[in-house]
Amino acid sequence: MATKWLHRVVTIAGLWALSTTGASALTLQIISDGLSATNLNYGCPTGSANCSVSRDFELSALAPASGSIVIDNTGTIATISLSIAGATFDPIGAGSPIVFGATSYSATISGASLSTTPVGPGTGGIDYGFGTGSVSGTANLSAFGVTPSVNITCSYPSGIGTCGITFGRTGFTGVEGHDWVHTFNVSVVALPEPATALLVVFAAAGLLLRSRRA
Repeated sequence: MATKWLHRVVTIAGLWALSTTGASALTLQIISDGLSATNLNYGCPTGSANCSVSRDFELSALAPASGSIVIDNTGTIATISLSIAGATFDPIGAGSPIVFGATSYSATISGASLSTTPVGPGTGGIDYGFGTGSVSGTANLSAFGVTPSVNITCSYPSGIGTCGITFGRTGFTGVEGHDWVHTFNVSVVALPEPATALLVVFAAAGLLLRSRRA
């Protein structure tokens, strides 16, 4: 009897080990915030030598974001998919605002351009990620599509945390005669794929039920 019980315990432990070592994709779901800091969201005349110094438009108010960042099961590919319903950039000085309508932001970062630090299921961080993405939408009702530079950092040590993602200035150019920097500062929750863990729970329950019946 003791041998059978020990066998069942070892089997459950083995299943649990498989569930934790066979990592699955991790989704960082945005739960709040978006484009927010005016000093990180701005536009400057296209071709300016230093866009930050030459900025003549700044974000006027929070532009809430939705979307997610998905990290693959190896921790070597991050897929970014974000969107906003709209954002207004006010002129610094006289003039009319430039209004971005519904806009989508995406990127896939991989290889040496991405460094992740997984701590456990649903915890860890993206130390850095650099690449090229895609932004499309409208600005003052005119459609545009650009392929800007992207960088991302995230921290979610307890499954809840923050990400900073910047699109531009490089490649985010020529939109309403301006180059742009759009920076997301968002709160995220880490959602590990639950399927494997559920299988372990059901297997463990079945083994324990059989032992009780025996």
